[in-house]
Amino acid sequence: MKLRQGYLLPIIACSLLFASCTNNEPLENHSKAAAPAHWDYTNTDWAGEGYSECGGMIQSPINIATASTIKTVLPDVKFNYSDFPISIIDNGHSIQVNPNANGTKNTITYNGNVYELKQFHFHAAAEHRIDRVQPPMELHLVHKNEQSGAIVVIGLLIEEGPTDNPFIDKVWKNIPQEKGKEVATTDNINMNDILPASKLYYTYTGSLTIPPCSQGLNWIVMKEKIKLSAAQIHKFTAIYSNNTRVVQPLNNRLVYEDIEPVVKKK
Repeated sequence: MKLRQGYLLPIIACSLLFASCTNNEPLENHSKAAAPAHWDYTNTDWAGEGYSECGGMIQSPINIATASTIKTVLPDVKFNYSDFPISIIDNGHSIQVNPNANGTKNTITYNGNVYELKQFHFHAAAEHRIDRVQPPMELHLVHKNEQSGAIVVIGLLIEEGPTDNPFIDKVWKNIPQEKGKEVATTDNINMNDILPASKLYYTYTGSLTIPPCSQGLNWIVMKEKIKLSAAQIHKFTAIYSNNTRVVQPLNNRLVYEDIEPVVKKK
């Protein structure tokens, strides 16, 4: 991994200070074929519904107040993505895509550790906010380190653009008609095609945004938004118009903002 040397590296190992990331509960949504859990977005007092960790002190999502972020040069996220066929499920809470195992692992390398892509899914409206502005959607890419069980979630904020996004077209055309039934496809996608051009990001320690709200995850929220057409956004919101958890208290956590290194003139 390429590191920009000589700068603060603030990532906190979840196993040291916070609740473990290694429990076997689902990664922002459950085993691939599991029935929907008994919770919903009508009442998001999930701690009161028996998911005690949802009442913890390091919960997600948050509002990222850019005036208060710690601005520094953070390590690059190295994306090791290649084509893979997708499996897709409407799990009762979102549209989720799982890599269809074909021997190829899609990973990121971050802070010297490798995390494998386990699934990605969508929220409307966006869960994270930037200076209290809430984009219409958000995409979460969920990665896990196979040795430690540590989780890194990459959040891509979505705004409306003038044209259809070809990557999203491949996903949307395969949305199953039946909830809870995973459908394997022969359509290949490449996660590089959905990433923004700029790889600068915000980062903080938080939680899953759905029950069981497991704490101690590293969140990487990309600064540059990706674009979907109005029709593509509508296709998702026609299914899930509100699968968004409310913003959680920061509780004195630090949020770091990646900036470009200053190039000294000779």
